[in-house]
Amino acid sequence: KEIEQKRQTFRDLTIELAMSDTPDIVTRSEVNIQEKVIADLLTDEKEMKDKRDDLRNSISENQKKIDQINLVKVEFPIKNLREKLETQKNLEKSLVELRHAYNIRKTELERQEASISKLDEVPCGDKFPSCKFIKDSHDDKVKIENQTSFVEKHLSLLEDTRRTLGIILKENINKKIEKYNSIVEKESKLSIAMSKLQIELNNSINDLNLIISERESAQSLLIDMMPRLVEDSSTCKSS
Repeated sequence: KEIEQKRQTFRDLTIELAMSDTPDIVTRSEVNIQEKVIADLLTDEKEMKDKRDDLRNSISENQKKIDQINLVKVEFPIKNLREKLETQKNLEKSLVELRHAYNIRKTELERQEASISKLDEVPCGDKFPSCKFIKDSHDDKVKIENQTSFVEKHLSLLEDTRRTLGIILKENINKKIEKYNSIVEKESKLSIAMSKLQIELNNSINDLNLIISERESAQSLLIDMMPRLVEDSSTCKSS
């Protein structure tokens, strides 16, 4: 806004000079005004250069951060972690299924043991295996060895799975993946910020070039004015 105001002042002065009754004569006040225009443009030029340099520094700092993140991403074993996480999920699912199967087998074994114990209570013992009152108990006595083996195998497999899962859980895979995702998110934000900074830098460079052009034109006009400078009476008297 300030730049536009100064440009308008510059244009007004140029028009005023062109329409003057004595365009070849320049007064001290006109020179002072022109020098003020140049001084203001020089101030604006310095401020815009400072802004440009600050933006370049910010872009450079952001780029360093992005480069550091890329180095971390290259070294980060994200593929391996994701594979381990998938293994962890499968083990957790298997553990639930194995625990359920083990409980069923164990319940059946306990039922068979209770059934077989009836044989110790009847006086005929094993003499009448087809007796309808103890027939099921005799059948259970035949099956219990296999059932015991099933229970032991399921228990062993359950313990192995629980132990393996415990080792993986100690690695805190979820936290490591969250850390990686956080780094990726930070990189994304930095990239967006970089784009905005680059646009702002381009705009500031364009503004700076316009200011320089205006300042050079104003200086050229001042150089042109100086040979035509005529001191007014008040200036002459004071001098």
